[in-house]
Amino acid sequence: MKKINFITAGISIMMLILVSCGGGYNTDYAPPGEKAKLTEVFPAEIAGEKADIQKLTDVENSIAFKATYGETTIISVMQFKNKAEADAYFKAEIVPVFDEMSSHSRAQVNGKWYAKGTDDSGNHYAWANNNWIFGIYAKDKKDFSRAVDAFKYISN
Repeated sequence: MKKINFITAGISIMMLILVSCGGGYNTDYAPPGEKAKLTEVFPAEIAGEKADIQKLTDVENSIAFKATYGETTIISVMQFKNKAEADAYFKAEIVPVFDEMSSHSRAQVNGKWYAKGTDDSGNHYAWANNNWIFGIYAKDKKDFSRAVDAFKYISN
């Protein structure tokens, strides 16, 4: 009987970790195709704000872009040569940023990295999917929810 209770408790704890680490978001969507156009990757607009897409040049070994929507929301997308490079970048560069936030969590679950956090600037969420890393930033929860609703690689 004790063994069954221990197993049940262990399963409950694992489920809690999976839900909290994933931030309650579903990110199990196929990443963009190798030849996807930027207009296919980023939402054209969020809450009436059109995408201002810019190439990021400071991310080594990747093709990286961000789309800014007004003054409140940013979506970033990075593509690496392989999953190992994406995972290494996430662990070395993204995890430390989230660890500095006043409220944060991050984990690697089933081989996928997730990080979420809030600080004085707003709400942040990042995840890795194969050789891609995605990020969403918004100044408040309302704008963050709008970004999640508009971006096809994540859902509630």
